[in-house]
Amino acid sequence: MKISVNLIERDNEFIANCPELDINCYAGNKDDAIRRIQDIINFYIESAQEFGLDVESMTELVVDGKM
Repeated sequence: MKISVNLIERDNEFIANCPELDINCYAGNKDDAIRRIQDIINFYIESAQEFGLDVESMTELVVDGKM
């Protein structure tokens, strides 16, 4: 499954938003925001699979706003 993340800078923080899964997180820098959203997405997918839901694994993470 291809997942997209929007990276937004606001008030010296970076917000990472995954619209497909309606997940958000923030961090003090871009790299931490991307790392955190990846961890949260992986946890979300693994948890759904453990509950028996038919959810594809993440195959690609596309980050918009990463410079």
